[in-house]
Amino acid sequence: MTLSTPLLGALRCFDVAARHCNFTHASTELHLTPSAVSQQIRQLEQNLGQALFVRQARGLALTPFGLRLQQVTSEPLSRLAQGIEALRHATDPLQVTCSSSFAMLWLMPRLPRLHRSHPELEIKLIAEFQSVDRHGLQASGTHCAIRYDPMAYRDLQAVDLMPEMLMPVASPGYLSSHGSLDTPAQLAGHTLLHDANAWDDAAPGVEWQLWLDEVWGAAPGQPAAGQQHFNLSTLALAAARNHQGVAMGRAALISEDLQAGTLVAAHPRQIRSSARYVFLSTHGQDPRVKVLLDWLIEECHQFQATA
Repeated sequence: MTLSTPLLGALRCFDVAARHCNFTHASTELHLTPSAVSQQIRQLEQNLGQALFVRQARGLALTPFGLRLQQVTSEPLSRLAQGIEALRHATDPLQVTCSSSFAMLWLMPRLPRLHRSHPELEIKLIAEFQSVDRHGLQASGTHCAIRYDPMAYRDLQAVDLMPEMLMPVASPGYLSSHGSLDTPAQLAGHTLLHDANAWDDAAPGVEWQLWLDEVWGAAPGQPAAGQQHFNLSTLALAAARNHQGVAMGRAALISEDLQAGTLVAAHPRQIRSSARYVFLSTHGQDPRVKVLLDWLIEECHQFQATA
């Protein structure tokens, strides 16, 4: 059978209709009328000599032949669309989103190495931490995203970059005036600094609670002297540098402060966070995405080896 223009259009129409099992919903996505979708499906059935849909009490369902056709057409059509989209935007900068805290404290100091090894790679970096899905990335023109969260991404290409370790940190001056944080009883002498949005939909104080539960077995009976909440981890760490309390530090974000001595461990115990850094993409056909991902994997490996 020749893959004529009408046949390719009908296969595309079938692919969308098969995904929705609803001609009205398919017509909205395809910007056609429901009758036009129905006509395309009817013509395709005539060309193939097989019924593709069967009407049931609750709507449409694929016939066995229709199900096999969907398996044959869905992936190639998706890959073709992605390939054309990658070609269309080949001259645009590679658009990457990640949290401002991770961008400023971990990614930015390492970007010069990326530019030296791949001077042809132009990146547009956008700060955001909201959870994403395939539709959101494609609609915004975003090529890839880096997120810190515990979520499972089923409709995106997801590659775990590295885990995260949590440890309470404070300025040397703060600890010298407020004392150590070695036991639950000493918590009453300290102000806890929180990232109120550790990740999208995270519970308030989730990182401090994770650490308290694992290190001391349960929430201490004696409450902390005070609590301060910020919408960015960078702000909580800035407050800690300015002697305002103890922040729950993430290893990727506090390594330079620990080396410089502007922050020190308020307690020696580190725990593994329930969240991790993950690389997300829909643009599997864009070679620039793979270049960035390979570089990030190597940088994360080196950081974990030396942190």
